[in-house]
Amino acid sequence: HIFDSFTQGDSSYAKQHGGTGLGLAICKSLAEQMGGDIHIASTPGQGATVTASAVFGLDETPNAALNAQADTRHAPQAAQVVSAPGNAPAGRNTADADAHAVDTAVDTAADTAADTAADAPACGGLRVLLAEDNAIGRVLMEHLLVSSGHEVACVGDGLEVLAALKEQSFDLVLMDVQMPRMDGIAATRKIRQGAAGDINAGVAIIALTAYASSEDRQHFLDCGMDDAVPKPAEEDALKAAMERAMRVADQRQGKCAAAPKDETPQASVLDLAYLERSFAEHQDLLQTMLVQLHNVSLPEIERSLALVLRENNLTTGRAVVHRARGTLGTIGAARAAAVAARAEHCAGRQDDTGFRNCADELFRELAALKEHLQHSGLLAETEPQ
Repeated sequence: HIFDSFTQGDSSYAKQHGGTGLGLAICKSLAEQMGGDIHIASTPGQGATVTASAVFGLDETPNAALNAQADTRHAPQAAQVVSAPGNAPAGRNTADADAHAVDTAVDTAADTAADTAADAPACGGLRVLLAEDNAIGRVLMEHLLVSSGHEVACVGDGLEVLAALKEQSFDLVLMDVQMPRMDGIAATRKIRQGAAGDINAGVAIIALTAYASSEDRQHFLDCGMDDAVPKPAEEDALKAAMERAMRVADQRQGKCAAAPKDETPQASVLDLAYLERSFAEHQDLLQTMLVQLHNVSLPEIERSLALVLRENNLTTGRAVVHRARGTLGTIGAARAAAVAARAEHCAGRQDDTGFRNCADELFRELAALKEHLQHSGLLAETEPQ
């Protein structure tokens, strides 16, 4: 069952292992769509061997991609600065902080601070501390922030957030909610209590979260965060949230700030900007995934949801909308994913009326998504005959 989708038993924000439980299921689906398969052979105490196969046609000319350099970008665990173009300080990685010694984390962050403190951003960019334990998510966020002219330092959990803030100055913290060792909620509370220094107690903090319901958002605000952005982050939504959070922080610290205005962008059925960023060099894969979504995944979600409503089974319903949420979020259907997240929250509270209302809304979102795919041209040339 290793290639089946699953839901983790630990639903806390500080759970050790992240993920939606869909990764290997997606891998198997993609391998099968390419005419192959994927297998895992494992021996306790020795290791595991993963074998994937696919069918490809041979080209007479060499594939230039074979000569391309591998991406050597790695996932730092201590603060590493990434600057906007023209402001590239020579930061260096520091050792992992011990899970039982916050002081060790503080000491390691000090080394990075000494290297980077003099390199303040030019052109009005912000110094942003990004707390994200997922390497892929970190790369995406770094790209969005650096391309917008900001300077970014990366850490992997809440302990490292506290250490970095004690040793250098930041304008804003982008805080993943779910992280190991110390989650974003606990880290935010400690920051507000002065654990990272009195000067940082009022720093702007934005939640980065897959928990997209209005109740979740309010919980984050109640814990001391200034705003929240659903993952995967959309550029305009991130920019608007950063501006709102900075205004709130300025007002909290007694600075003069303009009156806030509603700048939340209207979400589209399918986030084409996110798809372009994520699949810019893999358009064939994107089309394959969209066809799979249209022909298989969306009908399966609709059938499963209808069955759950007929049987009035909220436990199964929660699993169904959880899987739907992961599928929809992966493909850039953020609006439908947010509805699925609300439905999951209602099912978890045994709120039958709320779940049914969300299910009705999700049906409408799925219908709109199918119609958009059918008329957008995104399914062209890969639609099965």
